[in-house]
Amino acid sequence: MPAGPGSEEGDEWAGGVVLGVDVHAACEETLAFVFEAAERRSAPLKVLNGWEPPPTYGPRPMVLPGGAIDGVLAERAGALAKKVRPWGEKHPGVRVDARAVLAQPAELLLDASQEAALLVVGRRRRDASLGAHVGPVAHAAMHHAQAPVAVVPHP
Repeated sequence: MPAGPGSEEGDEWAGGVVLGVDVHAACEETLAFVFEAAERRSAPLKVLNGWEPPPTYGPRPMVLPGGAIDGVLAERAGALAKKVRPWGEKHPGVRVDARAVLAQPAELLLDASQEAALLVVGRRRRDASLGAHVGPVAHAAMHHAQAPVAVVPHP
């Protein structure tokens, strides 16, 4: 199985493209962009969904039953695979590793950016002229990533 961020097998994915995905948001534009970017670079693609239990689960660090975490991650992995599968079929030359991970999303992507050639994150389009137009994950990526960052708007 391909390596995840921070693993000893990470060299296999060094120089690849990394995408952070919210499995509960529309992200077709972001997926189209990242698959084309990986294909142009002949680079592997790592698609990550980070999830951290909300504060309603209790104070951090917390101990949760293993089955509770496994169930949530399995549901997220299934949703992620469903989103990525059609794009993998359109771009069969792109090697893809898609996984849901128990981690704070911004930290997960910043760790993955250390060996990436490109980090891609999405942001929701906003009609409002005032206020921030990026969320906390895109903001962290733009300011702290170790790789170039592409922020792709989506509905």
